[in-house]
Amino acid sequence: MCGLKRFHRRLRFCKKIFTPLHDSMDDHWYLLVMDLHEKEALLWDSYPDPKSVGRRMHHARDVMTLMQKVFSCEMTMFGDVYYHFPSFSLTLAEGDRTNPQTFDSGIFVIRHMQHYLDPWSIGFVSEDQRNRVALEIVQSPRNEHRRVVLAAAVGGSTSVGAKNAFSPPTGRKCRSHRKRRDRTLRF
Repeated sequence: MCGLKRFHRRLRFCKKIFTPLHDSMDDHWYLLVMDLHEKEALLWDSYPDPKSVGRRMHHARDVMTLMQKVFSCEMTMFGDVYYHFPSFSLTLAEGDRTNPQTFDSGIFVIRHMQHYLDPWSIGFVSEDQRNRVALEIVQSPRNEHRRVVLAAAVGGSTSVGAKNAFSPPTGRKCRSHRKRRDRTLRF
């Protein structure tokens, strides 16, 4: 079920579960954080539109029910922890709102998952945060294309036959169509 089975037998070590959610009607991302010890769930939203909050809360409840189904077999053995996710209290979190539009909602969710409860959004600049996230993705050692991208960026060679190898365009057709200036000095 939705790839979450890889977390089986790990639930007893968890304190919080972070789940990014997407409101397809508004094309907006928001974050569901389930605190297992407090048995409460918070909905973090960078733009809690009053007409959409009810729909987003209902979606979060549906996800909590799905999580119950995914982890139900893990909570049946003797000595395992037991949670009933749908019974957790669900509230809209109070916090800094980063933008009045929805286009930065994905950045909000990513940063909030990375720096939960830290005041990371003070002085929020959309382009700066987007650039930082992009660089973190490229530089991550878990990025399977990192070596290829870095080699292409510095002009190095990539291994022959590398899967999905990226190489910058070269050749006559990729050059500028403007004529070169004459480089002779004129007095």
